[in-house]
Amino acid sequence: MSITGHPEGEPSKVGVALVDVLTGQNALAGILMALRVRDATGAGQQVQLNPLSSLLAALVNQGAATQRSAICCAGVSPRALGFARTSEVPYQRTQRSVP
Repeated sequence: MSITGHPEGEPSKVGVALVDVLTGQNALAGILMALRVRDATGAGQQVQLNPLSSLLAALVNQGAATQRSAICCAGVSPRALGFARTSEVPYQRTQRSVP
């Protein structure tokens, strides 16, 4: 849970079974692709699902931050980013003046 919540706050649990939802989306994509292949070639396809792969794909932003800072090699847990992203700017809350 080190990557959930706001940087200055406590970790927070994700509110839904996120991995299940993401795996379901991957299942939909796989089924649709299999149907396209069947329509084009007449051949059947086998759709395989892997919840771990769905989870890792969802953590792409955190993974990019981890790779760049070599956290994976230092044995340090990634930190919570809140709304911020290390690979996309601007993404987090920013200060601005209101005229």
